[in-house]
Amino acid sequence: MTRILVGESVRQQRASKALARGLFSFLLGICAFPIQWSYCADSQSSAQTAAQEKAQCTENLKLIYAAIEAYRNEQKDLPNWLSDLVPDYLPDANVLICPVCRRTGQIERPPLADPSIASSYLFEFCPAQLGNGAPANPTATRREWKNRQMAVVGPIVPIVRCRHHKSLLNLAFDGRIYDSPPSWETMLTNTVDPKSLTSAQMFAAVANATNSPPAKKTPPRRNKAAPQSSGLAQTIRVTALDLAAADLFGKSLDEIARNLKTLTPDVVLLRGIAGWKMAAQLVKALEPAHYHVVACSAFGSMAKFGTNANQLAILARKTAYFYWSEPWNFENATSADGGFTFAAIETAGHRFGFALLSPELLGRERQARLGLLTPLNPQQWLENLTSYRAWSTNRLEGFVVATFQPITVEGETERMFRLAGFHDPLTEPPNSSATDLIEGHLVPNADAPKGLLLSKARLTCDFDFYPAPVVVIVTNVPVAANQPPTLPSHANASATFMQTGTFWIICSLALILVTIIAMLLGIRRRLNLLQTQNALVPASSYNVVIAAPTSATTTALPETALTLAPGSSFPDLSQPLESMSHQGLIAQFSQWLKQAFIQRLISDRQQLLAEQEVAARKVSSVDERLARLETKIQQQTTAYEKEIELLNQKLLTAREENLELIRSQIKFLKSEMESTRARVLESEEL
Repeated sequence: MTRILVGESVRQQRASKALARGLFSFLLGICAFPIQWSYCADSQSSAQTAAQEKAQCTENLKLIYAAIEAYRNEQKDLPNWLSDLVPDYLPDANVLICPVCRRTGQIERPPLADPSIASSYLFEFCPAQLGNGAPANPTATRREWKNRQMAVVGPIVPIVRCRHHKSLLNLAFDGRIYDSPPSWETMLTNTVDPKSLTSAQMFAAVANATNSPPAKKTPPRRNKAAPQSSGLAQTIRVTALDLAAADLFGKSLDEIARNLKTLTPDVVLLRGIAGWKMAAQLVKALEPAHYHVVACSAFGSMAKFGTNANQLAILARKTAYFYWSEPWNFENATSADGGFTFAAIETAGHRFGFALLSPELLGRERQARLGLLTPLNPQQWLENLTSYRAWSTNRLEGFVVATFQPITVEGETERMFRLAGFHDPLTEPPNSSATDLIEGHLVPNADAPKGLLLSKARLTCDFDFYPAPVVVIVTNVPVAANQPPTLPSHANASATFMQTGTFWIICSLALILVTIIAMLLGIRRRLNLLQTQNALVPASSYNVVIAAPTSATTTALPETALTLAPGSSFPDLSQPLESMSHQGLIAQFSQWLKQAFIQRLISDRQQLLAEQEVAARKVSSVDERLARLETKIQQQTTAYEKEIELLNQKLLTAREENLELIRSQIKFLKSEMESTRARVLESEEL
């Protein structure tokens, strides 16, 4: 009997382990399903995003080509850089930003990057020297090289390229847009050796010879001079000016330039400017100080005429590597009077983002009359800010935003900025709202970039890269008991994550996992308890035998044992029997549940293996059919190509009266080749 119990106990332990392994595999599959589903959804979303970005980039290239053609018709030559098109031929500089760069922060690097404006596109006919690319003639320019390539292969040579897509986008000299690998010359292997088109090969024979007109000689660009950067200084000065404010309205650019010269800022944030030309005139008035117009908005349809004085502009001593401008969006229209302008600049060894938020100029009555809603600022700007913080390259380490108007303390706008990690240096001692020159502190941090708010129409801020000093102010004002605690700067990101469906799916799966583990532990504890009581024995391992008592046993009982004391009752022996029967049923039911679950897992596994085998056979069959189909198509295509090649040779030597006949034969062969290919596909029934 002891051996039977020990054997059954071992089998029960093995069954419980198998049950635990099955449940663990089941839970692992449940937990892995959301991850696989999320991966598939992300892949599909990435493909859709890439297609949309490529379509938008193609539209940008079309606009750039139209601007280049307008420049050629008027100037009788190509521009030196794409920045020469702004603003006369390309009013909206946003066209020079590829959507991929806006999402990822990728940029073009010197020496091929535009020296005056942030641009995602490579202008192939720029006057940059080849240097080591043409050892025989290092002073030859890129434009001379491209003109020589055009003399060999024609107008398929790209004039503008976007290198930020998986397949590069090329804008040919004749306006065609096509995809290519990084070296577009490899697409011409059937007509020319790609090595012969390299700069080293084309300038190897005669160093100074050229088959094309020389590049346009232009005077030195004033923005090519060495900028006066702050070098190793740990302080950046930013000046915000609202030219539409009462104290600046009507002043000439020379007066404004004199005021700026006394401040010597590194970055100037301007509102109330008429457009790019006016900003360039202000840069001219600031000489001999060297500034660049790194960003300028073009809100409204009248922006190209320079009559809308509600534009935003950013001037800086260093050029920006990214720029973007966007009007405020309403429910059924966009604003022509307000929006935001943003530029990413690398200065003092750090990358900072500078932005201007223009308040909406339309009154509420006019908005109601036009059927518009209140603008989405600052939420629209904060949505763009989130994408800038998610850049994978050239990550920003801090932001400076000018609002040109006070922000109500504890208001909704102030709360949104505070949750986004911004603070107003005017609220920090020793600064005061009555002063126009303040100090600020902004610690560069690419992982969690913070920001400064400039909330006055005329304000200059010197900010360093150190944390703000802790100032303890003792007051007698009691703290309100129901005052809500201030949320940390990362609370917005945590709240956004908790609102997503992924967070709740993970929590639900974790709860299910904990519940099942608790059930397994309870079952295991119960099994151990029953095993120690020797009650966990299957019904098939023993027989219940009820034997009649023998006479010898009966007579052997002492006589005194049959004598009951007065008032006593006979002992009840049914309760232990009922308890043992109940425990045996529980053990048997548990054993049945485990066996049923294990059998279900085994059957499911066998079914999955069978389905996998069927699928493998189907895939193999499809592969064989595809191989046969490919062989047939290749044979048919080869035959027709040989015939077409023979006709082409005849076409070269044929007389004038036979040309049309041979062309019709070639056309007939091509159509017959397509119909044959279609018939082969139909015969395979794919």
